[in-house]
Amino acid sequence: MKPIEPHSANVKRPLRVSIVAFPECDPSIMYGIFDTLWIAGANWKSSSNEPTSEVMFAPRLVAAEPGPLRLITGVTIMPQETIDDIEETDYVLVPNVLVDTPETIRALDRRLLNWIVEMHQRGARLLAACGGSIVLAEAGLLEGQ
Repeated sequence: MKPIEPHSANVKRPLRVSIVAFPECDPSIMYGIFDTLWIAGANWKSSSNEPTSEVMFAPRLVAAEPGPLRLITGVTIMPQETIDDIEETDYVLVPNVLVDTPETIRALDRRLLNWIVEMHQRGARLLAACGGSIVLAEAGLLEGQ
């Protein structure tokens, strides 16, 4: 399968970055990454909240189901999209997850794990922050690496 070529001269859209929201995620990592990507390459008009230059990334928080998601720390977030909404993305970013036993790792939402694998098969590049690499391993994406 040919990977997505997000840096093509013909493509003028921001790179789509799907930040996967597991209930086990650390919200500080999720929001820190989101905010960093959101502002990259852009200058913003403070009065209208509109970019004045080309935005480099289009981050979005993606969950298995619609509606509020309570994270392991007790913080509730509102993901912007579900895995059913996204058929293609340029990058899948897996933030830190707070898991500490084989049982908690195996308890990760299989729908999200399967979606990550599917997006990778469709050409998305994978990124992981901290314990997000555990998620990629549990999804079978680090076999032989």
